Amino acid sequence: MNLVELAKLFKGNALTDEEFASYLADIEIFEVIESTDELEDTVYFNGDKNSFFEVRMLVYGAGMEVERGRTYVDFVKKVRQVKNKLS
Repeated sequence: MNLVELAKLFKGNALTDEEFASYLADIEIFEVIESTDELEDTVYFNGDKNSFFEVRMLVYGAGMEVERGRTYVDFVKKVRQVKNKLS
């Protein structure tokens, strides 16, 4: 299970809160690596599908269109809430 797969299940209301927390406990979320100078690029993902960037692009789409149901923002809030409880 990776963050993208978890987001797809979350978007489809396919998980209970307990299942969501259980899966999330095993996922290490990729942290953005900020550029320190002009010659480096900021790194938003590493290809393991465990970044919020990949969730936004692959599950919720790159556009800012209005969505019905569970949105990207709802997913991020849920992840942060559960991660805070786990730590």
